[in-house]
Amino acid sequence: MTFTRFTEPPPTARIVDGQLVLMIPGRPPTPNNRFGNVYAERSAAKRWRRTAWAIGVDAVNRSGWKAPARARITLTFIVPDNRPRDIDNLVASTKPLTDGLVDAKVLVGDKSTVLEWGAPRTEVIKGSAATVYVIEVVVPPPPTLGL
Repeated sequence: MTFTRFTEPPPTARIVDGQLVLMIPGRPPTPNNRFGNVYAERSAAKRWRRTAWAIGVDAVNRSGWKAPARARITLTFIVPDNRPRDIDNLVASTKPLTDGLVDAKVLVGDKSTVLEWGAPRTEVIKGSAATVYVIEVVVPPPPTLGL
């Protein structure tokens, strides 16, 4: 699998070399940036999950993507500056995004039996913040009977 260096944010969704590339703009709060209010945290998580769901549904409808039986996800975090980032907190912040993609049928599930994780990375684009999912098919979806 090859990575391209982003000079500007990619379109929201595209298929490149059989991989689905999804960009979710903005940055969900990391575990270190929680609100301290359980209701505010749940509300924010629901908003991020709905955002990822909407982007995922759009990608499935436009591209005809079928959720693979097993997939490999590689995350690229687009950050606005060169400050050092805590990668494990960035990955933890993507939980509502991944759940939204499962809801949208981009992924079969988020358990270790159906999902592999590639090494996350960061990419600097001045003034931008986004999470880019590269979803690679490891085991294709089962064939349908055409009913």
